[in-house]
Amino acid sequence: MTIQPITISTGEMKPEFVPVPKPGTRDPHTGLSRSYICQLIAEGKIQSVSLRRPGHTRGKRLIRYSSLISFINAAGGEVTA
Repeated sequence: MTIQPITISTGEMKPEFVPVPKPGTRDPHTGLSRSYICQLIAEGKIQSVSLRRPGHTRGKRLIRYSSLISFINAAGGEVTA
C-alpha cells in the first residue's frame, strides 16, 4: 500500500460575490471607491445582485467578483478611480 501525501493549496480563495464597500471606503480587493463601483453597476459594466426580503425596502447589494476582475482586466491601464 502506497501512501500519497496530501497537497494543501496555499493559494488565496477568490470569493464569488463581494459586498459594495461602505460609504467613504474602498473595495479591499481592488481599491476602487464605492461611488465608482456603483457607477459601474448602473452602467451595466459589472454584475451585481440585490438581496432583499419581501416587503422590506433595504437590502444588501453584492458584486459578482469575476465580473469586477474581468472589467479591470479588459480596461487595461485606462481606469482611474
